[in-house]
Amino acid sequence: EKTRYLPCPPCKGREQGYYTMCQVRRHNNKDSAWLVAGDTIYDATSYMQQDSHPGGAASILRKAGGVQDCLQDLQFHSKAGVRTWKKYEIGKPRSEEHT
Repeated sequence: EKTRYLPCPPCKGREQGYYTMCQVRRHNNKDSAWLVAGDTIYDATSYMQQDSHPGGAASILRKAGGVQDCLQDLQFHSKAGVRTWKKYEIGKPRSEEHT
């Protein structure tokens, strides 16, 4: 029997909030790239579109949508890089339960 999934609730604006991984997975492209690092979600879209990342947009897109936890990447960055990440923090992961 096929597993049936409930639709994800819509993401509400860009205010600080809690998002399911279902919601995060929608943001995996050049128009909207969200990264998960530990218990924090970052919207890297505008940073990526500025073409500021030394590794290029492709290095961000490879992990966008929460396909891989970026905590190790965050720890790899310089202090200035970590400060840049913090500017793009938008929320925290929450349970996949739909209410």
